Amino acid sequence: MAERFLEIPNLPSGAVTLAAVSCAHPQIIRGLERLGIEAVPVSACEGLPLPVRTHADMICIHLGGSDMIVARRKKDLVEALKRNGFHIVETQRTLGGTYPQDCLLNAVLLRKHLFAKTDGLDPELISACRTKGLEITDVRQGYAKCSTAVIGGNEWITADPAIARAARSAGVDVLQIRPGHIELAGYGYGFIGGCCGCISKDVVAFTGKLDSHPDGFAIRSFLERIGKRALELSNGPLIDVGGILPLKEKD
Repeated sequence: MAERFLEIPNLPSGAVTLAAVSCAHPQIIRGLERLGIEAVPVSACEGLPLPVRTHADMICIHLGGSDMIVARRKKDLVEALKRNGFHIVETQRTLGGTYPQDCLLNAVLLRKHLFAKTDGLDPELISACRTKGLEITDVRQGYAKCSTAVIGGNEWITADPAIARAARSAGVDVLQIRPGHIELAGYGYGFIGGCCGCISKDVVAFTGKLDSHPDGFAIRSFLERIGKRALELSNGPLIDVGGILPLKEKD
């Protein structure tokens, strides 16, 4: 099967064939595999807190095309991605168990902007932004990627008011939802960015039932308004698994 790298991070233009996802949630991996999507399982990064130790949105970031940055000492993930043709740069710093050492790569790309808490970013990500001509927009939320569901080229979902303000200032159409109602073991709740990911141009996969969130109807309506639909990978509640990170699609 002919496939290509996603040119725009998080936003496939065709059917996704490869995605990075936590190894700690085999039911989500099986759900993706049933859809013909091969998973790159993200194994534990020992420096992170146990509940998020396998979260893709903490451990790696896709910069578009074959370019990715991966947390240092994640040799298994680096090798798995290299086998799939990716060019990998490892972080200069090591992910740690407390904020802000745990959010070195926790950033959201939008066109020529990268949204993140600037003083928490790894130098390699800052360097990549300069090389690619990306403007870094500083936000108060250190867990920017966790907190944001990128569902379109100009459409986001978030519960974080700081991210919502910054994104709207950049012209993004933002659906701001209520915080909580997403499970993440060990924490009071998880984030919307961690429980979903685009798996085609017009389908967003969720780890559980949208009805388990009080704004589930609003989320579904927002998707439908921009010509997309929700696909639920399980009949249980929404679970923050660190996101479903699409990497390749059918050519």
